[in-house]
Amino acid sequence: MDTNTLVWLASGGTLAGIVSVITALVCGMHYGAALRRIPAAAFLEDIVARVATRREELERLDAQLGERHNGLQGLRGETEMLTARRDALAAQLRELQEDLVALDGRRADIASVRDELAEARTQLAMLVSELTERRTQQEQLERAAERARAQLSLLEERRSEIEAIDTAEREARIRLTEAQTELGTVVQAREAARREAEAAARDREMLATNIDRLTDERNELRADIASLQAERNPLSTEVQGLRRHLEQLHLQQQALDGDLQRLQSLQPVLEDKISGLQQEVVTRTAELKDLQAERDPLSTEVQGLRRHLEQLHLQRQTLDGDLQRLQSLQPVLEDKISGLQQEVVTRTAELKDLQAERDPLAADIDGLRRQLEPLRTQCDEVEAELARRRAELAAIEQEIRTKGGGSVGNPEDVLADLEQAPACLVGDGGRGPLMPNPQRDDDETAMLGRVRTHLDRLRLHFPERTLYAFHTALKTATISPLTVLAGISGTGKSQLPRRYAEAMGIHFLKLPVQPRWDSPQDMLGFYNYLEKRYKATEFARALVHFDTYNWPLARPFKDRLLLILLDELNLARVEYYFSEFLSQLEGRPAPGDRDPEHIRSSEIVLDTGGVGGPPPRIYPGHNLLFVGTMNEDESTQTLSDKVLDRANLLRFPRPEKLAGETLASGGEPAEGFLPASRWHAWRRSFGTLPATLREPVERWIHDLNEHLDGLHRPFAHRVNQAMLAYIANYPGVAEPMAQTSPLDQARIAFADQLEQRILPKLRGIDLGDSGVTQHLDRIRALIDNELHDATLARAFQRAAQDDGSGRPFVWKGVRRESI
Repeated sequence: MDTNTLVWLASGGTLAGIVSVITALVCGMHYGAALRRIPAAAFLEDIVARVATRREELERLDAQLGERHNGLQGLRGETEMLTARRDALAAQLRELQEDLVALDGRRADIASVRDELAEARTQLAMLVSELTERRTQQEQLERAAERARAQLSLLEERRSEIEAIDTAEREARIRLTEAQTELGTVVQAREAARREAEAAARDREMLATNIDRLTDERNELRADIASLQAERNPLSTEVQGLRRHLEQLHLQQQALDGDLQRLQSLQPVLEDKISGLQQEVVTRTAELKDLQAERDPLSTEVQGLRRHLEQLHLQRQTLDGDLQRLQSLQPVLEDKISGLQQEVVTRTAELKDLQAERDPLAADIDGLRRQLEPLRTQCDEVEAELARRRAELAAIEQEIRTKGGGSVGNPEDVLADLEQAPACLVGDGGRGPLMPNPQRDDDETAMLGRVRTHLDRLRLHFPERTLYAFHTALKTATISPLTVLAGISGTGKSQLPRRYAEAMGIHFLKLPVQPRWDSPQDMLGFYNYLEKRYKATEFARALVHFDTYNWPLARPFKDRLLLILLDELNLARVEYYFSEFLSQLEGRPAPGDRDPEHIRSSEIVLDTGGVGGPPPRIYPGHNLLFVGTMNEDESTQTLSDKVLDRANLLRFPRPEKLAGETLASGGEPAEGFLPASRWHAWRRSFGTLPATLREPVERWIHDLNEHLDGLHRPFAHRVNQAMLAYIANYPGVAEPMAQTSPLDQARIAFADQLEQRILPKLRGIDLGDSGVTQHLDRIRALIDNELHDATLARAFQRAAQDDGSGRPFVWKGVRRESI
């Protein structure tokens, strides 16, 4: 409050005092005339005396006020002079600070040159060390190659031995085959001999039978000789022939008996030879197995050594190439080091010149600082005197107000603007609420179908997965109170929440964020000390009409929902105007908890200047849904991790095909409002899901957090609980849908949380670090093997791929092609 305002208030108080005195005199005159107990002359003298006394008091007060006004004018002039002098000194100080900053900049350049030189020397030392190490490795590889050659020669000897063993094995097999053949021949001969012996035995039996028969015939013949002597001459020839035939048969029988004895004598020899051959076959077979068992590992070892030798040759070629490259780089590095050394000499000379220039400047700065100290003391004294004068003026105002002047405003009118119903809640010119009747009892799936139909009729086409993600993010507002829609301008970020609210039967309030916002007052309004009234915003009015705990006027809207859109919320720094409010939303008790202490800890206190009793309070309940849109360009601010931890971030990519049709009119908005009790009944907790769903989801989250811990970006209980709530409330997880399983829907929900919560927090990770790449690969394996989301895996691979330019991890979202 400046001096002119104080003088004006004082003058106004004086005039008010005069008016009050005249009023009192007139009232006194009427009062005296009514009593008629005091004589007129005495009464007039008394009035004249009082008027004179009051006039003297007023003149004295006017004189005092004039003196104080003159004193304040003088102090004001002195203050202006001191302010001008302080501004001049501040300007000089800024110039000196700029000079110092310039000097610091030159010093920083020299330091950077030194750092570059040191880095170059370090690199040279590293290259020399690497060259030495490579030479050592080359020598080691050469020794290893020699050892490999020695081993190879040994292996050649072993191979010769193996070939000799193979030859011996082949010869043994040939001998075995010959023995088997000979054995077969012997067996066949033995069988033939046996058959011949049997035939000889049969022939012998036949001969014996013939002999007996012939003997009988001889006897008969002898008996008949006498009778046939007459016929002997013709038969003698036949008898001689028979005798010769009998002798031949005897000779044959003797020969057969000799053959049989010879075969019988040969049978044990043949059996021994067969047994020996069989034993030799068994021995040679065992030796063959041993040789085969010994040959297999030797062959494997030979192949391994050959591969190792080939690798050693390749490594030697690589090392030779590296050595040549390092040798070719050495002159370049030496030239660079020489140039850097020359530049260091030049910069050192410049630094000495700058230091010579800095010393007198530092002395001047110290002198100015010494001159500034008494000026600061004088400013403090002036400010103290001004505060004392203000206190005196306030006392005078209070004295004038006590004597009948001024008004501080009617307490009943202070909150009149705040209690007005916002346009988003009332229709028909403010005479009744919008959507006066509740909707019929439709389930969640039917309501989502209504939203889809409404969007299609308006020619707004969003992927079903985006619609489900937006719906689920709003359902989990108890733990993630903010849903952020990010992307370039014109992708439908503002249309989706508006049309969703229309189709669902939810009240909608759009709150455009301004770049100048820097406090919660920009959202809630402020108390105007001149008008003695609270100047409310539509947002504050809506909060009041949805707070049934503190405001009776909110009872007609008790079972309704309100969707609040913070349009382009990152035009201003979100932490400045919304962070405190976001903390209050996060600290709200659970739906249904009406404990006054719990509710009071999450209430917002409005500043009304101490007028009208205790300051009003607002409780932002769970019937409020907050959505923010965010354009990603050079004119906006990024979101901090504090906001990201408490939000679901949905990205709207650049459209693949640009639409030629504009937004259609019509649609199918809801005729009645969606009861908040039904909305809360749609929410589900993760613990109600079956174990067949809970166990894989908990394993996914645990594995993901392990990989994020390796990247130094782990999450804690809040994010874990938010992810579980999102998965439990995603359509098709708790209540199965047609053509899809609950586990598949849980995979989609978990992939959404990766995209919305986890991957945006990986920004800035160095992709050149091998340890980082290892953990990023594991996250990608989780997406591929567990979630089966090829689109997300490709987008993650693009963000995590090191192209050699030194760029960090940057997440740009996922393009979902299906509608």
